[in-house]
This record gives sequence, C-alpha cells and structure tokens, in this order.
Amino acid sequence: MIRSLASVSPRALLFLTTLACQGVAQASTQPLQDIADAAAHAARTAAELRGFEQVSAQPRPLDSRLRLALCSEALNTETNPNASVLGRTSVGVRCEGAEPWAIYVRVEVTATVELPVLRTALPRGSIVQASDLELRTRSIDTDHASLVRDPQLLIGKALNRNMAPGEPLRYNQVSAPRLIERGQAVTLISGRGGLQVRMQGRADGHAAVG
Repeated sequence: MIRSLASVSPRALLFLTTLACQGVAQASTQPLQDIADAAAHAARTAAELRGFEQVSAQPRPLDSRLRLALCSEALNTETNPNASVLGRTSVGVRCEGAEPWAIYVRVEVTATVELPVLRTALPRGSIVQASDLELRTRSIDTDHASLVRDPQLLIGKALNRNMAPGEPLRYNQVSAPRLIERGQAVTLISGRGGLQVRMQGRADGHAAVG
C-alpha cells in the first residue's frame, strides 16, 4: 500500500529527510576505507621494492569525522624514497580530480624474514661457530641494513657483548677476533732483497685480522 506524504507524521518525515541527506553526503564523499587501502598498498609496495617479502601494512584508523570530496579520478599515493620502509611510515594520498585534496596516512609495516640467531647464550668475546647458529623466521619492523642475514658473515667473528639465545645479530655486535692484546710480546719482521730481520717488540694496542 502506498501512503502519501501528507499521512506521514512530522517526526517520521524528519527521520526520512535525515536519512536521505546522509545518503547524499555519503555518496559525495570519499570512503575512508578507500584511502586506507591505497595507503596500505603503497607502503607494502615500497617495502617489496626494497627486497622484503611477506610484507604486512596496517594503516591507522582515520578520523571518522573526516569528509573529503569523492575523487573523480583514481587516488594517487606517494612515499618518501629516503625514509624507512618498515615500522611507522607516512603515505601521502592525493586526489587530483575536480575537487583536489591531499592527506597523509600513518601505516605500520612489518616483514617476515629468515635471520641467523644463536642457539644458546654466548658471553662477550666468544668466537661464533657454525654450530652456534640456526635460521629462524622473524617479523621485523625496521630496515634490515643493520641485521646480519647471511650466517657466513658471522662465522669466525667475535661477539662485542653478551648475547641471548634466539636474538638476531647486528653488524655492530660482532667484529674480527683479537689476535694480539695490548702489552703482548710480539715478533717484528722486516725484510728486503732476501734479507730478513726479526726483533722482539711489545704491542701498543689490541689488533685483529686486517
């Protein structure tokens, strides 16, 4: 049965008018989910281009009160090429349509990688052996430039501090082992043209290979 507007109560009419206005407003504003999805995709792509795999990008919720004009074109995104691609990062999302706008979205980015870790705790000065290491999958939220990913780069290196089992190793946590201690007696060798001279000396400082 069809009823005329005259038979509708003022309260019901106000409610219907409000719903209609909300529908028009929602149709003319950019869905916040579209903005968040665009930012997440851009952040994930930036991390993958740096060589990371199994990347997860979680945008922070946008203010529900935000009202941006519905873009008449596809949304554009921009990331800082000099910034870290993991952890907390910002992605610019822009509309270049009839009613242009721009907004920055914060995104939390993580990646899953395989890293060599210690099987057991080792004290400072320990020389890392192949048997001390194993590969484990880790979720990281910082660029891996400081993390050692190749176990071969750790074997034969000395630990610069006490290390716990299962802890990823960084380049600044290992160094070439000391072969000479300060104050140690050493043999100095010099030679030229088949003549070789040896003499005793004492090291002024610590020394490692190279």
